[in-house]
Amino acid sequence: MTGTAAHLRVLEVAKPDCVTEDLHGEIVVLNLVSGVYFSLRNLAAAVWRDLAAGHSVGSLISGISRVDERIAVATAELIDKFEQTGIMRQASPRPVETEPESLASVRTGEVRLTFESFDDMKELVLSSPVHISDIDDQMGWQDAART
Repeated sequence: MTGTAAHLRVLEVAKPDCVTEDLHGEIVVLNLVSGVYFSLRNLAAAVWRDLAAGHSVGSLISGISRVDERIAVATAELIDKFEQTGIMRQASPRPVETEPESLASVRTGEVRLTFESFDDMKELVLSSPVHISDIDDQMGWQDAART
């Protein structure tokens, strides 16, 4: 995508196929369809938070490129991976209007894009009769498994 369309492109967490949790700054995302989970730290976590908040891909890339063009290119590649792995998907254009300096991904000053994937629990996640997305926070695992 180029031009205005790329600037307005907005992504969202691919719910209910994915669940996500912020663990003291590390974003952990579990893709319930593939059974793969992801760890996002440093700048990758800030980019995730900005996208999940509704900021457009273009505004993030533009803001980061003002700091470092090389990191902006790597960030664009990371955002493509979010879509390729099925943890984020295209959303209706509804970008949050902000100045680039107010984006978490720009403010952090962080340059490391840490994005790791793990499939060591894949079989367990895919074979479990209880899916994380079906569990009521108040009911818990034990009761959900009995229903």
